Amino acid sequence: MALDPNRWTQKTTEAFNAAVELARTNNNPEVTPDHLLLAMLGQEGTVVFPVLQKVGVAPAQLRSRVVEAVSKLPKAYGGAEPSLGRAAREALEQADRERVEFGDEYVSIEHVLLALTDKIGVARDVVVRAILQLRS
Repeated sequence: MALDPNRWTQKTTEAFNAAVELARTNNNPEVTPDHLLLAMLGQEGTVVFPVLQKVGVAPAQLRSRVVEAVSKLPKAYGGAEPSLGRAAREALEQADRERVEFGDEYVSIEHVLLALTDKIGVARDVVVRAILQLRS
């Protein structure tokens, strides 16, 4: 399945661009799921914080964990643009599958969040329930 940024919401596009910028400023050669999650935790007005609160995850603690994970990533100096790493590509492909499963037209932040449940440390079905509750 090819990634189709035309199917992304504005917030998903913003999170992706912020993740690339985070990788660049940290001199990481690849954009990882941690960069994506950190970018999403920096966004305002998305479902990320309400979902995390519903599933019992403290956003500040999660952010600290992800910042630490990013700080341990390999660094490369020399000015090349960070590439999309395999794990981040797989997460975005999974987000697109979540979009299809939800019957949605666009990949939104909640789909990306679902694709990153392993990073959050909460079972996928718990996150799905929280998203459905917030949608209703």
